[in-house]
Amino acid sequence: MDRAPMYDCFGDVDRVPELLGRVERGDDVEAWEELGHRLLLECETVFPASFAALPRLVPLASHSARARTLAGLIVMCVPSPHGCDDLLPGCADAIRAFREILDRHLRSRPDDYLASFRFVLAGLSGARRRPRP
Repeated sequence: MDRAPMYDCFGDVDRVPELLGRVERGDDVEAWEELGHRLLLECETVFPASFAALPRLVPLASHSARARTLAGLIVMCVPSPHGCDDLLPGCADAIRAFREILDRHLRSRPDDYLASFRFVLAGLSGARRRPRP
């Protein structure tokens, strides 16, 4: 994916990669909160940076509830009109990997079972979605 046009909720292109680096290095609560605000607007609207972040969020989802939730909310927005259909093919592998992580997570009967199950269902439709012509 070409990172140049990957703007976030505030129109910035540099902040999300920096925040992802911070959360990859450790559980930085402030970075997670800002990342959530930049990648999702009202948990309904996504941006190019949201899809560009998925390949980096998904590996964190196996051990981070924050990453699971953020990635799940992004995947749940895939069927919505967002203007980023051209980015979806580049996310298919990350969405498939996310479903596998969620499958393993659900086997442990976690407290967030319902939310995780909803994310699995969203991942099933998200991985199959084709860009509009």
